[in-house]
Amino acid sequence: MKNDRPFWAHPWNFKESFTIAFALLFIGFLMEATTANTGPTMPQWPFNLIIILAFCGFVALSYFTIKHPIIKWFSSTSAAISAISVMTFLILLMGFIRQDDPMASGFVQSLGLTHITSSWPYFITSVYLLTVLAYATVRRSYPFSIKNTAFFLNHAGLLLVIISASLGQADMEKLSMRLYEGRAEFSAADDQGRIRQMPFAIKLNDFSIQEYPATIGIIDKNTSRFDLGNEGHLPEAIEGLNFESGDWSISITKLLTSALPDSTGFSQSEEMGSAPAVYARATNNKTQQSKEGWISNGSYLFRPSFIHLSANEALALSIPRPKEFSSDIRFFHSMQKYEDHTIKVNEPLNIRGWTIYQVGYNEDLGKWSNISIIQLVRDPWLPAVYTGIFMILLGSIYLVWMGKNKNTK
Repeated sequence: MKNDRPFWAHPWNFKESFTIAFALLFIGFLMEATTANTGPTMPQWPFNLIIILAFCGFVALSYFTIKHPIIKWFSSTSAAISAISVMTFLILLMGFIRQDDPMASGFVQSLGLTHITSSWPYFITSVYLLTVLAYATVRRSYPFSIKNTAFFLNHAGLLLVIISASLGQADMEKLSMRLYEGRAEFSAADDQGRIRQMPFAIKLNDFSIQEYPATIGIIDKNTSRFDLGNEGHLPEAIEGLNFESGDWSISITKLLTSALPDSTGFSQSEEMGSAPAVYARATNNKTQQSKEGWISNGSYLFRPSFIHLSANEALALSIPRPKEFSSDIRFFHSMQKYEDHTIKVNEPLNIRGWTIYQVGYNEDLGKWSNISIIQLVRDPWLPAVYTGIFMILLGSIYLVWMGKNKNTK
């Protein structure tokens, strides 16, 4: 039978739902293009909490008091699928388009596609999705029944996660602190360079770096790039090493893992500014010409040393890459109360509501750096996000349990 229902006649179905969803997305792109990529400004505490309570209260009140088809449509399957589809479309764009890319075209940037999560299209789509999710949650929560427990937990948990993560962004703090060995630091700076006095102090007791061994190879003097050869990587510089690179046979007769230059070339030293050095010999396989001498990658104290093989080639050591760097810190709650901790990359410290990350050091000094750069992140809405995730988990477990019981009957 042919469906002669007018396009905007109630009840709305998928045609109207997707029209509304993509119209909202178009409005978001239009707002982004006409507001110079400013994006929405999220309210801070306590206004974000007031907005959340007002939103939830309006949804519940309107559902039970307003008997309009649009209210019923908000909790429909077609509205849910259209909201999820448009949000998925934005997430896919975020995956295909590099975010925060200054080299992107002006058109792409003007639509907010290089900063989607802080753009108007994302904000409007999120509000649409939250509204649909909220009405669906209220619809299945009254009258409440055990049968609807899993649905309520999953939807209410997801609603709590999205709301808390979105509106809580304005209360998230990200600060940077530079620590100097032997000195307590009380202040940190935000991404705008504004200084903030912290209610605690952090002292750097020691900063250490573990480096990968230096590698050796032939470098192009014009481009400063190493010839990686057929192996695609450089060999580790070890005493007794023999290898081929291009037209040259290279051997290492002596290795000093930590050395300083002297009148004889290099000598072993553990002083600040020392660096790896090797005594190497290179023989041209075609001309049998040989060259030998000391090479080193240098440090902030002295220049690198090379064996010049030709006008365009030189034998050189690579700069050792950091394998791991960490800070031994003392966290002062007060002058009398403190704790000692070690922070490593990917092993942050959680203390007093702050997560402290190891993010950098003085790269000019390398392993001799006496500065450690840490990042302090505080998200007061994180417990609400975890609560929502826990509700989703409980709902999923309940669904599995109910399905198992049905299969055993």
